[in-house]
Amino acid sequence: MSEKPADNPVYPPVGRCIYCGATRYSPTRLKLGDEHIIPEALDGKLVLPEASCFECERSINWFEHYCLTKTFGPMRYALGMRSKRPQNRPKTLPLELLIGENWVTKEVPIDWAPVMIFMPVFDPPEILAGGPPTRQNIYTAKFLHRELAPGDEFKLGEIFAATKGRSYKVSVDGIRFALQVAKIAHGYAFAERSGLECFNPVLTDTILRRPGATPLPYLIGGLQEIGPPSPENIEITLRRGITKFGVTWLVDIRLFPWIGAPTYRVVVSVENPPPALQLLAKGSAY
Repeated sequence: MSEKPADNPVYPPVGRCIYCGATRYSPTRLKLGDEHIIPEALDGKLVLPEASCFECERSINWFEHYCLTKTFGPMRYALGMRSKRPQNRPKTLPLELLIGENWVTKEVPIDWAPVMIFMPVFDPPEILAGGPPTRQNIYTAKFLHRELAPGDEFKLGEIFAATKGRSYKVSVDGIRFALQVAKIAHGYAFAERSGLECFNPVLTDTILRRPGATPLPYLIGGLQEIGPPSPENIEITLRRGITKFGVTWLVDIRLFPWIGAPTYRVVVSVENPPPALQLLAKGSAY
């Protein structure tokens, strides 16, 4: 299974929040919000209507806003990607310039700034090895980095008298990044759940950062090997696996494969969850 074509990106309405089960958006609004499986700001087109409530959206915003502005912001600005508030899009980036013998930070027009993208490379989810969790923190010691825009050295020299400019450094928070790919994986699995047997979602406590939730590396990870670039903007697939815990459904996500990006692998459903997994409630399968 892969991302739906652009001419049919909308799934049937869900009618309840895919994170907490609420059937209305808030005490003052009945209709639930639409869930963009891959954020619009990353040019995602898959929509799950009436699928999120206000409280869960607010919880998700903690990591999603950070990823879209701090991690992917410079890339989005440089490439002119979609924005809900284009009027608020920054026109400049803070860039370190070598002026004389000193490095000085200046606000530089985005078109002139060299831009790099950094993405963490994760180990596979621990649950796939069949044991209990061994780590609390997601592993972020290895990163992929690619140059997206070389910048305009002539303009930097002409306007700022700079002889060199350092590429704008994005901010990558491993926890928030892992939660972002988990949110994408959960939404996609929920949208495709009619084709799955034993759909028993296991990510909701983790995404909502509930006390006692399963450690991130147990369910969220990736592939250490970086695949070759492909022309797609986003690749997302749902696959069936068998582990000691029964049928296990995985979602593989590759954001921006055209730059040769890492693959993230997220466990979204486990037929017989081990004690390490915290479910919303008994009988939480959909």
